Formats: sequence, C-alpha cells, structure tokens
Amino acid sequence: MKKTLIGLFLLVSIIAGTGYYQLSRLQEKLTAQLQQHDVHVGTVELNFFPPQIVLKQVTYEQWHAEEVAGKLNLSGLFAQSAFPFRQIAARQISRQNRADSAFSLLWESESAVVSDGKLRFEGENKLSLDFARPFYNQQKKIDLSFKKGTLTYGKDHAQLLLEQAVLNQQNLGHIEIQTTTGAQREMLAEITPVQCVEHCRARLRIQSANQQSAVVFTGENYPAESLLAILQLPPLLGGKVDFDVQLALGDSSITDGTFYFNARNGEIIGINLIALVSQYLPLNYNEQIMQSKNANTQYEQLSSLISFHQGGLDIEEIKLKLTALQGEGQGKIDLNTMQCDIRLTLSSEKYSGLALPIHFFDNCASPQYQIEFNGDFRRQIKNLIKGKWR
Repeated sequence: MKKTLIGLFLLVSIIAGTGYYQLSRLQEKLTAQLQQHDVHVGTVELNFFPPQIVLKQVTYEQWHAEEVAGKLNLSGLFAQSAFPFRQIAARQISRQNRADSAFSLLWESESAVVSDGKLRFEGENKLSLDFARPFYNQQKKIDLSFKKGTLTYGKDHAQLLLEQAVLNQQNLGHIEIQTTTGAQREMLAEITPVQCVEHCRARLRIQSANQQSAVVFTGENYPAESLLAILQLPPLLGGKVDFDVQLALGDSSITDGTFYFNARNGEIIGINLIALVSQYLPLNYNEQIMQSKNANTQYEQLSSLISFHQGGLDIEEIKLKLTALQGEGQGKIDLNTMQCDIRLTLSSEKYSGLALPIHFFDNCASPQYQIEFNGDFRRQIKNLIKGKWR
C-alpha cells in the first residue's frame, strides 16, 4: 500500500512538473509573440491550479486593458496541435484609458486546434462584449455564438469564417469577416442568412480612425424579420427587403445615420389596413379579406427613409402599395420607450380625390390608431358627394 501511494505521488509529481514546464514554455512563447506584435504587458502571472496565465496592464497602440486572463486546456499544455486556451477574459478595455467607453470581453471555446497556420474552432463557441454605456437603443451587450469557425491571421490582417452564427439570439447563418489594422482600421463582414430561399445576403463594413467610425450595412433580398431583429426594432414587417444603413459613430455611440429600405411581397404585422379603411371607404374589394380576422396587411411594396438621432428615429418618408390602396406618411420612434408616432394617409385609385388620414401611436409592437377627421378630410368628403350628384 505504501509503495502504491509513493508511486501515485511520484506520478502526480512528474505530471505536475511536466505541466509546469510546459506552462513556462507557453509563457515564453506568448511573451515572444506579444513583443513581435508590439503588445506591451506590465506583469505576467503564471498559475498551475487552476492552469491560467494572467496579463496585467496590457497596451496595444491606443488600446489598453487592465487585465487579460487565459484559462488553459490541460491537453493544450502537452499536445502541439491543441490551442492552449479554453477561455480568455479581458476587463476594462478602453482607448486611451477612457473609462466611459470601456468594455469587457469573454471568449469561450469547447474545442480549438491549430492546423496549417490556422486556428480551427469546433463545438460551442461564445464571445461576449459588455460595454460601460449603451451604444445603441439602450444596448450594452453583444453576444455572438457559433458552432464552427476558422481564423487565419497575420501581423496586420485576419480572416474569420463562422458557421451557424447567432448574434444576440438571432440566427445569422454563415459569416465571413476580413479585418485590417493600421492608421485606418477596417472590418468587412459578408452574411448569408439561414432563412434564404433565394439569393440573399448582407454586408457590413466598419472603418475606424481617430476615435471615429463609419458603418455601412447593406443587403439584398434579406428576410425583413431578421433585419428588424438585428437592428432591435419591433417585429412589424415580413417579406424580403433591400436595405442601406449608414452610421457615424464617435466614442462608440451613434452620432448620425440613415436607414433606407425597400420591402416587397410581405405583410405588415398587427393591423389589417384593408379592413380598417373599408369601414370608411366603399372599396368593393375582396369581401373575405375585408371581413377576415387576420390582423395583418398583405402588401406589394413598402419603402421608407429613416434618420437616426440620439435616442430615436425620424421616419422622413413612408411609401406603401397594397392591391387596393396606396399610402404615404411620416413619423417618429422613441428607441428608449419603443413608442411610435406615425401619420399615414391612405387612398384608393377608385376615389382619387379622397385620402384617409390615420394616426398610429403608443407602443410600436401593438400601436393604437385614430382616424383624423380634420377639416381637410371633411372637405374631401363634401367634394366627393358633390361629384356623385353631378
């Protein structure tokens, strides 16, 4: 029994010693890599129980992190092909030590392997960013997960391919990301959503320099529900959409921007405009649709131009085409409270001199409405009646 215990103790000591030796070698390799990429570190702490490396006061160009901790895979200490880290956490990342725009990062991987100069990810992979203050629509956190990925990197560029990617609980599908660094940094992401039944895609381009960023987000035939979810807007629209979002950011917050979209062959969720208008205008349209309890509106085309401002959206233009109606309007959306204030004027080709003004208000997800029987509308009714009696 005593010999067995001594043997086990020797075995554990050998493994621990080998592990510590490998950990020390990893520290040396990591330090050399950081120096090669001009990353400066204040202190390096080495722990074996649990195995991790902690870097403190890390600086790269204008970026600074209070602490970066990497938890290690035990297999990564002994296998040449295994990526040594299973989790990397960085806290208080900021540019030029500006605490008001700081954020923290957490990355976790079920399996990562180094092969042919590439880092390959398998299984569950998660990346979380927590910001000190909201950067859009009270949003302070970004959660990205994926099932499979490949990272190819150089000194001033990198390429990342992700499969089954999910951003803030929204399925994105396949993503290809290209990044370059230098005086002007750029990231380009191509997104192919899983909901595609015909050719569709989205492209995100971010260019940054001198604490300012320009964001361009465009797409063709993209699922409207997915786009609204990504932009954290109410799920009020179905169909396919072409879109163009352009934003200017300063200190990680939106300072200016526009959003144009053109949607086709979908439905407006939560209101049946045909049934609503038929209460006031004799449309002589499909009786089954007008009396239907379906709370949605089928449309042929819907386009809008929207501008961003601090805390809200200005809807500068709405153009709507239904089978029996067409409409135009403007409005506002408060992103802090998700309250809508939209005025839409609907008309029918059959009654060219009559336009029905409708005011939508209250919660964007289930808005209230009111027919605005103003002087102009009453005058239109009188002219219509006079025309009938001529």
